[in-house]
This record gives sequence, structure tokens and C-alpha cells, in this order.
Amino acid sequence: MLKQLGNILIIATITLILLEVTIRLCGVRPFRTQSYDIQSNPQFCLIPNEQYGFGLNIGEFDISINKGVHYHATHSPDSLRILTTKPITNFNKKVDIHGCSFTYGMSVDDTVAFPFLLQQQFSDIRFRSFAIPGFGNVQALIRLEEQIKNDDLPDTLIICYADFHDERNALNCNYRKSLYHGFLNANAEVLPLFAQSKIPFYDLKKGVQYCNWNELYHNWQGRAYSATINSLQNAFEQMQLRQGKAETHQILLKIKALCQQNKVQFIVATITKNESTAYTIQFCKQQKINILDIGLDLPSEEFSSLPYDIHPNEKAHRIFEKRLRTLF
Repeated sequence: MLKQLGNILIIATITLILLEVTIRLCGVRPFRTQSYDIQSNPQFCLIPNEQYGFGLNIGEFDISINKGVHYHATHSPDSLRILTTKPITNFNKKVDIHGCSFTYGMSVDDTVAFPFLLQQQFSDIRFRSFAIPGFGNVQALIRLEEQIKNDDLPDTLIICYADFHDERNALNCNYRKSLYHGFLNANAEVLPLFAQSKIPFYDLKKGVQYCNWNELYHNWQGRAYSATINSLQNAFEQMQLRQGKAETHQILLKIKALCQQNKVQFIVATITKNESTAYTIQFCKQQKINILDIGLDLPSEEFSSLPYDIHPNEKAHRIFEKRLRTLF
């Protein structure tokens, strides 16, 4: 009996070794976190927020990405990136801009980000940028609902949409993984701050939901050492993957309805240019949502801060501002 058990263990061990070798020969490797380094002085330019998942820490920050991109960011007392160095007082229109790190202006100085450039063109309009790194579109819905309660509505609401917002809105496994590994790898010192935070997402049946950070994502035991385990977890996650397009479109419809009820002009400005973005443009046209295509080929050598970072560069931000300016 013991001899038979020993033979079984030997066969199982040899099989697992052969499987591991075969999978590695096919090009699969144990899981490795992609290196991505963000440093800010002072620390904690990005902090947790109980409503939106992420927030901007108040103050001025010198930030570097992968030791190759350096920029200066100023966050106002209301935790927004500044759009002017002088107060806007004599305005007759209010415009809110929503988006992610592309709209926030990650990798470029305050004065180069396109919301700042846009504000400089119109002294009679007060712009606010609610764009924060890590955001999708669900945060815009949450904020709009809060603004309705607080009677703080704009005249015009612009959502700057990128195709990768779909997975953020659904908080699918791809975004969970990239958020968990990428963010923690880049900001290891922020770990204690985010340990108790929550990330919002949209459920097609339940609406806005929250995921605790400590439940966000976990690697299977041994994934960092075994190509087999890494391959199995990747396959399992792909079987469960939701693209998030339906969630995005339902969010946009809810924002449209709330804007109509409160007499707010609603515009979707698409900043990426690909098949997925084109599908959302088509959806917006079908649903009679105002759409403006300001998209560029991103990431690219021409419009991104490559080779150090994929975020839009100064040239891209100036094009975005020029195309958005036509709205006003």
C-alpha cells in the first residue's frame, strides 16, 4: 500500500514538473509585477476617499514617473487640481469636467493640462476639473447625485471618456489586478492609508456598489513561482471577465436622465480613438447624448510621454483644449 502511494506521488510530481516545463516552453512565466515607479514630494499626492475611492491631497507636489517624467501639480483646498492662478469671480456659466488621469493631466504641469488651458480662454466661464487618477465614469455619477443634494450643479457637465473606463466602471478582474499590483507597486508607502478604503463600481442590477480594498484582488498561492499556477489564474480570470461596456452605457444613461431633470447640459467627449470608443460614440448618438470626438491615438510616441509613461503629453493636451474650445 505504501509502495503504491509512493509510486503515485512520484508520477504526480513528474507530471507537474513536465507540465511546468511545457508551459514555460510555451512562453508563460511566473507572475511578475510590472515595474512602475511614482514618487511625489511631499508624499501622498493621491489619498483614499470614502465616496470616490481616490482623492487629491491638498497642496503642491513635485511628482516623477519612472524617473523620467517630472511635473508639478497643485491641488486646491477643495481637493481639485487648479485651473487658474487667479480667482474666477465674474462668470455667467459653470462647467464641470470629469475624467481620469488623462484629463487630470498626469505627467504634465498644472498650466499644461487641458482643463487649465481651457479656463484661460474663457474669463466668463468657471471650469472645475473633477478628474482624478484611477477614476472611471461611475465617480461622475456619484458626484452628480451629491451635487443635486447640495444644490451645486453646473450649467454644463462634460465626461471625458476613454475606452479603459469600461473595466473601471465594472471593476472587472483586469482592473482589480492592475489596480492592486500597479498602485501598490508604485506607492508602497500609501498601503496603510488604503487598507480600509473602498472602490466604487457599477452593478447592472444594484447600481453603485463598493468593494473593500482588502477584498479587491489576491494572487493564488505560488503564482509568483509557478508558470502553471499563473496560467491557471489567468485562464480563470478570463472566464469571469466582464468587459464593462454595458455598465458604462447604463451610467451614461443615468447621468443623461439626471441632467435632463435638472436642466444641465450633458456632453461626452471621447479622448481615445479605437474600435471600443467608436462603439460608445455610436451608442451616444443612438441615445441622443451630446458627443464630441476629441480622441487621439493613445498611447503613441507622438501624443504620450513615452518611453517613461503612457499618459498624454503637452502636445496632446493642447489638441484636446483646442477641440473642446469649439463647444463654447
